[in-house]
Amino acid sequence: MSALAAVWHIRAFRPADLPLLMELARICFGSSAWGESHFAPRAGRVVWVAENGDLAPVGYCVIECVADEAELQAVAVAAGWRRLGVGAALLATARATAHERGAQRVYLEVRESNRGAQEFYRRFGFAVSGTRPGYYRDPAEAALLMSAPAV
Repeated sequence: MSALAAVWHIRAFRPADLPLLMELARICFGSSAWGESHFAPRAGRVVWVAENGDLAPVGYCVIECVADEAELQAVAVAAGWRRLGVGAALLATARATAHERGAQRVYLEVRESNRGAQEFYRRFGFAVSGTRPGYYRDPAEAALLMSAPAV
């Protein structure tokens, strides 16, 4: 991908994004991808979308804030857009959203075998705080719980 093709920005989710985000979720998470309800408006939930210069979604994140905690429910970036700062920008936006809504910490789960995602989150201050045995299916696997300050 050329440097000119790597133009993107972050914006709020729009209902018209749903079909493309569902496809991106399926590609990134396979059978573990959440359904349409994952993107539905709900008190405390915010969905951010990274779109390219052609206004097509190339990534998204979902964060849900309750009281003084936030759960980062998903960060997904299309394969051709990885390592260009899209995931980092989505994560920073989600953490800022959590902070603005009064959260002190952001929590997430990640597959025990997903070393790349674990390293990504560690680079931004997340640390392992526990495990959830049998959390994932297809294949069955434990989740590592990770958390970091909201900002």
